[in-house]
Amino acid sequence: MDKVWELLIDFDRWKEWNSQIEWVEIEEVKEEASFKWKINGSKISSTISRITENEILSWTGTFMGLKAIHVWKLDATDGNQTIVTCEESMQGLLTLFLGHRTLHETLLKWLEALKAEAEK
Repeated sequence: MDKVWELLIDFDRWKEWNSQIEWVEIEEVKEEASFKWKINGSKISSTISRITENEILSWTGTFMGLKAIHVWKLDATDGNQTIVTCEESMQGLLTLFLGHRTLHETLLKWLEALKAEAEK
């Protein structure tokens, strides 16, 4: 679980293991910290809303008139495994055009990249 957590909170390294992310700018990873990043061509301004070590990382973000909430949840299992749950919700007029499928595919790719990096 520690390795997965470290990958998630090391925002500066996201782009090294997730090819969807082009860059991240953040000064310090802590609650209420703002950061900017670019994923799949979209520039996003976000604010970390909650950090509970080895359990929850969440942020809110805005881009192109959309508001989003993103939550990572980590749960340990018996043995040496971690269950990672990723949730995202969005609101705004553009959600009519983005579609659930695009968001779902983006989150799946992110989870797959996280799993691959954690298992190295």
